[in-house]
Amino acid sequence: MAVVQKFAAWFALQSRENRAANRGRSRRRQAARDRFEVELAVTSLESRVLLSASAALLDDGESGSDDGGNAAVYGDFTPSGGGEIVTAADAGFDFTGMDPTTFMDDLNVWLTTQTDFNPANGDTLTVRLMPLSPESGFYTGLTLDVPDGVTVVIDGSAGNVLFVGASPALTVAGGQVIVQNGVVFDNATDAATILVQSGGSLTLTDTTVLEASGFDQSAILVESGGSLDVSGGGNVLAVRGDGQFITWEAVGALDLSGTDFYEAGNDLLDASGLGLIAALDTTTIAGNFAVEDRITHVLDGSGPGLVTWNANSLYVTLDSGSIQAAIDAAIAGDTIFVQSGSYAEDVTVNKDVTLAIAEGTLATPSFSLTAPASGSLAATSPFTIRAYAPLAPADPSASELLDVVISAEGAMLFSSGTVTFAGSGTLTLSSAAAAGIQTTGNGVIKSDKLNLIASAGLIDVDTDVTTLSLDANGAASVSDVSGLVLASTTIDGDLDVTTDGAITGSGAITVTGTTTLTAGTIGAAQDITLDNINNDFQGVVSIVRGLDVTLNDLDAIDLGDSTIGGDLDVTAGAGITGSGAITVAGTTTLEAGAINNITLAGSHDFVGAVSIVSAGDVMLNDINALLLDTVAIAGDLTVTAGQ
Repeated sequence: MAVVQKFAAWFALQSRENRAANRGRSRRRQAARDRFEVELAVTSLESRVLLSASAALLDDGESGSDDGGNAAVYGDFTPSGGGEIVTAADAGFDFTGMDPTTFMDDLNVWLTTQTDFNPANGDTLTVRLMPLSPESGFYTGLTLDVPDGVTVVIDGSAGNVLFVGASPALTVAGGQVIVQNGVVFDNATDAATILVQSGGSLTLTDTTVLEASGFDQSAILVESGGSLDVSGGGNVLAVRGDGQFITWEAVGALDLSGTDFYEAGNDLLDASGLGLIAALDTTTIAGNFAVEDRITHVLDGSGPGLVTWNANSLYVTLDSGSIQAAIDAAIAGDTIFVQSGSYAEDVTVNKDVTLAIAEGTLATPSFSLTAPASGSLAATSPFTIRAYAPLAPADPSASELLDVVISAEGAMLFSSGTVTFAGSGTLTLSSAAAAGIQTTGNGVIKSDKLNLIASAGLIDVDTDVTTLSLDANGAASVSDVSGLVLASTTIDGDLDVTTDGAITGSGAITVTGTTTLTAGTIGAAQDITLDNINNDFQGVVSIVRGLDVTLNDLDAIDLGDSTIGGDLDVTAGAGITGSGAITVAGTTTLEAGAINNITLAGSHDFVGAVSIVSAGDVMLNDINALLLDTVAIAGDLTVTAGQ
């Protein structure tokens, strides 16, 4: 009986402390100063101590209550399983050592007898269970359908509390459930370890949930209409094999910030094994992609809700996720990290987001759209494309030196959407559709280096780049707000380049149609230098505006209507002709080779001296005076001048 006396003394002490601590209470009953008085009944039977506890919410006589004049008195609650009352706070029962299933059965029966407990009037009750680790080592699966107005708290503070699923280890069928302080859930059956059904609400803090061993299930499955809150932190989710951390079918967003994610083999049996396994590193791109592959949510077409764990960051992988779903779920300012690979979908960017695309090269595209129908990329809002190093996304020097390739079977249409490539690598946009690559309205593509490929259509874009490479199976129209360097360019059609700065060629340019070049603004023409010996302008070349202009063509070149504010220097491998009117304010230097002719017989105006470096027959016409400087020809010279 010494033990019994100690228990009795302990309960008496708790009762006194409860009265003293009764200042902490729910806001609804703060003014009432209600309290619990606890009675202990002790029975000795066959050397065992059986405890029963009763607790009644009593009127303390203080004024200011909003519970109906302090008239509500709850009847005694004596769980059949016994148990140790730890505290007796206002409007709540706390028990240690109780079997949760037995306790909940008793509580539900008890609630049916409480006519004064009315949730419709705002009555609430919190029941906190602190179960001890049973002799068998764990509790079997627990299903909780908590009545309205009641919150059930499962607290692991009293010992190593482990629930092992007989199907789910925990099913929240309805009502409010809180799990905290070291509780572990495991499962050995083909089911989710924790299941939250419609109408159920689960809060986890400092809780470990292990996905079923030997099956491909979810550690936590939240069905439509259910809710989950892990904002308290300290939670651990672990999967074995190909299981999932979370399957989220609910409405709204789920924030898993502060959660640790573990991947393990089927030999992981309980929380103790986690100490030997490294958690996925969510500070790296690779680690976050691994987490995304283990989460089923709106990006996978499962339910309307989004799951995140890093602020303002969404992750799309080849195995789990949709780029368009991520864009739809994102808000302005979010970054969508896209794993390198090919995605069979159409993508429309309609908000200011960043598409951070994995490391790639021209030989290995980092991102492509391959939907058979169209596979298009469209933008109606400004957005940013950024390359990053998979293992060091926070290192700008590494992430900004990478190339990115975005290719689509369908068109790339940027309707008033500014695309900015944040990096010093090359951004390649490739379209296989007849509509090609286009910007309309205020659409602009910004990149240090840009490669535009339209294998089945046109290129018609505004750009803000330093180096541009074009490859179009159709017309190419490029408008640039600064100086432009044309890298290797092949246009099976017409090329039209307009820039406020200079136009320079760093690679060979081939144009099967006409070429129209405008460099500089009115009154401030800029230089045009396309002097690669392998250039091949197969159609007419017109200079709408240029200062000093240098043109090289491996074959014949035909100059159309052109206005040059400075000097003109033309070199051709198979003759020079002028089908349009040419005006040159500075000197003109022409080189066609000793056996090739130069025929500029139109209404031209060569204001400065004209030099012929080499040619066969030469015919020149000038509407004003013509000044010939150095002339070296192998054939006939015919000159006509107006003055």
